[in-house]
Amino acid sequence: MRFFCVNMKKERMEEREFMKWNNRGHEFDEVYENIRSCQGFYLFGAGHDGAMVRDILLSRYQTIPVLGFLDNDESKQGGIFKGMPVYAPQKALLSEGAGIIVSFASEMTGEIDRQLSEMGLVLGKDFWHYEEFLSVVAAYAYDEWFVPSISFIPITACNLRCEACLNFTTYCSRFEVRPLEEVKADLDLFFAHIDYIGLLLISGGEPLLYPHLAECMRYIMERYSSKIYSLETVTNGTVTPPSAFLEALRELDIKITVDDYRDALPEYRDSFEKNLELLLKYGGGEKVISKKYDTWIDLYPYSQKEKTPEELTEKYSRCHVPWQEYYKGRLYTCNYASFAAKAGITPPIDAAETYDLRAHTRKNVKEAAEFRAGYSQKGYAQFCRQCAGYVEINPHKVRPAVQKREE
Repeated sequence: MRFFCVNMKKERMEEREFMKWNNRGHEFDEVYENIRSCQGFYLFGAGHDGAMVRDILLSRYQTIPVLGFLDNDESKQGGIFKGMPVYAPQKALLSEGAGIIVSFASEMTGEIDRQLSEMGLVLGKDFWHYEEFLSVVAAYAYDEWFVPSISFIPITACNLRCEACLNFTTYCSRFEVRPLEEVKADLDLFFAHIDYIGLLLISGGEPLLYPHLAECMRYIMERYSSKIYSLETVTNGTVTPPSAFLEALRELDIKITVDDYRDALPEYRDSFEKNLELLLKYGGGEKVISKKYDTWIDLYPYSQKEKTPEELTEKYSRCHVPWQEYYKGRLYTCNYASFAAKAGITPPIDAAETYDLRAHTRKNVKEAAEFRAGYSQKGYAQFCRQCAGYVEINPHKVRPAVQKREE
């Protein structure tokens, strides 16, 4: 049993690097033993992600004792969130045998990691990112395959041509609109093998252009709602929501994020506001979230010096890309790499960067969790040779939704 005190000697945070898959099915053995040694856990982040982690632990993985929330926001400290007390982060240092689950989106965890490291805590020993924590607990304690999030794309078509589109839609020479029966079969295979997913995101392209979006989301919720914490989709706000989708939004427990690009696309301002009003009418503030971005990252193209496989593996480890795509029976180690291949930027993805659900069995649960956490045969994605990387390592910040000019 460990005891943390304010004057404890600081240790350097040891960030495990996702190397090649050298110890399949056992990569998280030590991590799990460290988790087991804790007497209880604080959730760092009294917000959306913290609420999700709390709900999943209390409803599904009940052997994990939750002690409360930690948050840097002084206005939250001393209060109650989701029925639990909220403390300053220093509270964890005074709690015997306590661990911390960092409950933030991955692009926000770097700062928290540094803060906890400066407090003398070690990643993988004293604190964990929630995606890895839940995956490890599910696999080791419950023999379940928990998937933090997956991007599922039934359509690559979009009505915009953003220069820095993260899905590389602007580079597509042709768009894919997947047949509904093919989509259903893909979903059936996915849910036949996974036990629970935090976020299933129906993405694009522009999802509202998919003619079967409403039917697709109904199909998921009618058959697999017990395996999903949140089913969501997203829109650029410039496409009028089809009536079938609006009815689904009203009737189903689903959410939609509306990306607010009015500053970059003033010609769509009126239609954006009408579309948002329409979505709010059917879904309300709980189901409809409007987001405005100050900057985007630009992933490609950037000339980079040739890197060795070891350097690419190190880059992939530092990238912390949060998303993987599920497409035609396979998980892809990086969704941006998959998008680049679809757009023709890179050759088709080779099997070493994928996990084939058609070959998955119950005895492979730990291996499946490892792949979703970043392990693969190569240790990196081929697209790492051309990509500038995800948020923390990417210095290329650009204005959102700037449209590509016709040449």
